[in-house]
Amino acid sequence: MIMKKKSGGYREILRQTQFMKLVAANVVNRLGDALDAVAYTWIVYQVTGSASWAALIFGLNQLPTILLLPVAGALVERRNKKRVMVVTDVVRGLITLAFCLMYMAGLLNGWIIALFTLTISSVEAFRVPCGKSVLPQLLAEAHYTYGTSVNSALSTVAELAGTGLAGVVIALWGAQVAVLGDVITFFLSALILATMRVNPPKVAAERSEPFFRTLSQGFRYVVSRHTIRNLALVAVLINACAVPLNSFFAVIVQGVWRQGAELMSAAEVALTVGALLGSVAYPLVAARMGMQKLLPLFGSVMALTFVGVAVLGNVSSAAVIWAGALTCFLLLGVCSAICNSGLGVEFMKVVAPEYLSRASAILGAMSTAAVPVMSFALSAACRVVSVEALLISGGVLFMIVMGLVVVFHIPLEEPRMERDDDEHDGETRDQLDSGSDEPVGERLFE
Repeated sequence: MIMKKKSGGYREILRQTQFMKLVAANVVNRLGDALDAVAYTWIVYQVTGSASWAALIFGLNQLPTILLLPVAGALVERRNKKRVMVVTDVVRGLITLAFCLMYMAGLLNGWIIALFTLTISSVEAFRVPCGKSVLPQLLAEAHYTYGTSVNSALSTVAELAGTGLAGVVIALWGAQVAVLGDVITFFLSALILATMRVNPPKVAAERSEPFFRTLSQGFRYVVSRHTIRNLALVAVLINACAVPLNSFFAVIVQGVWRQGAELMSAAEVALTVGALLGSVAYPLVAARMGMQKLLPLFGSVMALTFVGVAVLGNVSSAAVIWAGALTCFLLLGVCSAICNSGLGVEFMKVVAPEYLSRASAILGAMSTAAVPVMSFALSAACRVVSVEALLISGGVLFMIVMGLVVVFHIPLEEPRMERDDDEHDGETRDQLDSGSDEPVGERLFE
């Protein structure tokens, strides 16, 4: 029985066998993704020999997430989440295998790679909402905090290992071996998930709804809940604020810091190590402060790291630049992991189970949409404003937003609500199902 009220630590989480199968599948997936990310980038440039193709394919990789994720969330809402995850992992493995075989046969070109990118990203859009919405069927709410920490920490370790392993594999055996490694992880993940036992979800009614009605209900549900809207806005902001560092990272290292690729690699390692530390520390932090304090505190530290990265350009000592850069990226990793874990846990707590797939898909699409929008704005702004000024401006703006959360007490968490026997929640679902335009969830903050 998973619905235990008693909260436990890491030892209790490790006893949750079915949840740990999901974690194992996620870890295997992350390892494969890290291998493939390096190998895919290598293959794209090797085949096309064009930086513009590399940029185009990066953008195409984000497109299905923005356009399909809300649709996918509505389509899989009342489907068997475990079955969808198994099928999508197998399909992604087969697509990646076909890509690898065509690369080995010398049949790839830019257009074919773009088609593969769109196809596999489209399939992935159907798995993402299932991976998030199945968690309440495996784990009690009291265990969300430590469960999220375990999943995030182990996935980060896998990503770090995969990134380091990819370079060695490509150097020794070629990019095709790294891609084949990704193929194996897809099939292994599907096998693990197939053995997972999932409790049936608790929903108000098990009835089939027209697709567009299901989709519109998801959007109306997200819009009608103050706390969900606020969490979504903060997630979009964090994602947008990360764009300058991601977009200008090479420019920062070479043009601002005047250093080589060694520092770029070291900074990425520091960021990943920081994310691991933040994931492990999150339950301890969350036990001492709620989201209303956690997010402004660690969000402000994140903002300061942006400013620190920019200011390092005025330092002449290479040793100081190295020390400052590694410190900034380590802190950035810690704070972003804590903030993201907090947002994820609170999101699962405030969203009713029957809307979790749709709501998480909408949130994912919104967050991803911030990336190309911000990238386009920065590409225009950097022609008239320095990279350092853009980083500082972003950091200051982020700090202002965190200050507004504190000053105006913008709600980022809700009291625990027993949705199963709360008659008001029954009214909420009835309003959505009936198509009523009366706002839902307003009673929470009267």
